[in-house]
Amino acid sequence: MPNTFDWIVASGAFGAASSWSEGEPGDVSGPPTSADYAEIDIAASLYGTGVADNLDIDAAVTISSRLITTVSGSATIGANGVASVTVSSTWTAVGYLQVGGYPVNGVAYAGTLTIGAGGIVDNPSTQGVAIGATTFTTSSVPARAP
Repeated sequence: MPNTFDWIVASGAFGAASSWSEGEPGDVSGPPTSADYAEIDIAASLYGTGVADNLDIDAAVTISSRLITTVSGSATIGANGVASVTVSSTWTAVGYLQVGGYPVNGVAYAGTLTIGAGGIVDNPSTQGVAIGATTFTTSSVPARAP
């Protein structure tokens, strides 16, 4: 059974144990592994490198220093609440990236992805990117701000 980790700092490295707290009693401590769930429910600035099975972003997140996330399931902006990610550096999001939550019981939360000046979002996987109900596939061609 996967562990669930909650993000607990305003600014931190994705792969650092000090950035995460056990989400359920009995979970192991440390950053999420490729078998675990990662949840970000507070405003935060992320950087570094890390992995998770699923990454749910449900708050305002800023990526102003390089971030590499490898997610085997999906990374969702707005999974369980209104959320936004603003990128002014490089975010390499390996795995399926969903902007806006999936409808659950008739409710789909809004998610926004803003790529600011100097920002790059690179999705080098073949799983693609979904924005609302539209899925885009990539061939490691980064999205860049003008």
